[in-house]
Amino acid sequence: MSSLDQLSVLNYAANAELPQLRQQLQAAGYRVLEFRGERIQDRESLFAAVSEDLLEGEPVANWSGLEDSLRNALEESQAPRIVLLWDHAQQMLDGALRDLVTMLDALTRISRRLYTDNRTFLTFLLGDGPNFQG
Repeated sequence: MSSLDQLSVLNYAANAELPQLRQQLQAAGYRVLEFRGERIQDRESLFAAVSEDLLEGEPVANWSGLEDSLRNALEESQAPRIVLLWDHAQQMLDGALRDLVTMLDALTRISRRLYTDNRTFLTFLLGDGPNFQG
């Protein structure tokens, strides 16, 4: 990704772009959150990863709890610009697409909520393969 001019709420890039993307976003003033997707293959492992990587160990039992806890954590951070970098997201495409879409829907709702407070929350799905060409 060479430019941050055309960012959307949801963005896609190759795993190989992660270091450069992280650097560009930090330089642009974003608080960068990293979500390590190599261990996520289903809803259960997704909830565990959200708990570990994004919620400081707060348990996640269901979608509603995940969305509420993550939204609250992001609202409490007070950072005006936040980006979530989710690497190895391609693993969710094989058997867990429904959970991936549900998670992206929750992230989009959180982004809209933060936007009402004049804050920006973006998500980058990074992966390998043809679905992750920037």
